[in-house]
Amino acid sequence: MGFIKCRTIKANLNQGVILLITNGSRGTANAWRFLFKSAFVITVVILGSVFCVASPLGGRYVLRLFVAIFYLRA
Repeated sequence: MGFIKCRTIKANLNQGVILLITNGSRGTANAWRFLFKSAFVITVVILGSVFCVASPLGGRYVLRLFVAIFYLRA
């Protein structure tokens, strides 16, 4: 068996799960979060206001209010 260089070892002995976070896996996880952080946001538009409901990949589940004004030309 080979050895793995890692910074963090998370172990849950009750469930028998050991998670190795290597230097390479940290970079990959951070890159995917950065890529989808602003792209994958669930929004609801109600009466010209935009409510940010959830941003799952960013790890933020807070309600934010952005006021948007829409002009309609007749």
